[in-house]
Amino acid sequence: MTDTPAPSLDSIRLELDKAASVVATAARLSAQGRTVDLSALEGKVAGACRAIAGLPREEARTLLPTLDALLAALDALEGDLKTHFAAGLGGATSGGAAAPRAAAAYGRNQPPSPPPPAAGAGSDRPDDGG
Repeated sequence: MTDTPAPSLDSIRLELDKAASVVATAARLSAQGRTVDLSALEGKVAGACRAIAGLPREEARTLLPTLDALLAALDALEGDLKTHFAAGLGGATSGGAAAPRAAAAYGRNQPPSPPPPAAGAGSDRPDDGG
């Protein structure tokens, strides 16, 4: 087994910059009422966080401003997405049809459960009289 070298501070910063770019693009698309794909974001951020955990404390601390900016951008994006989603559910004309597309894109368009049977409802088979 070969050991892979620990990521450098510059490579971690680059990954965080890429994550910030994904968030900025998502915010721009959201503002246009378009569907956003954040599927790659979690992996980028998780990988960067694992790499940061392996850095000496003083080196890791130099990334705090970058992490704070990314967190602020994520919080802003969350607010934007919630606003657009709520507008879509409320029947607003801008993006009203986008809510079902967004739900489908994220695999959350589960069909509704069938209603429970009515009280006292029995079998559909006719009584055989016996």
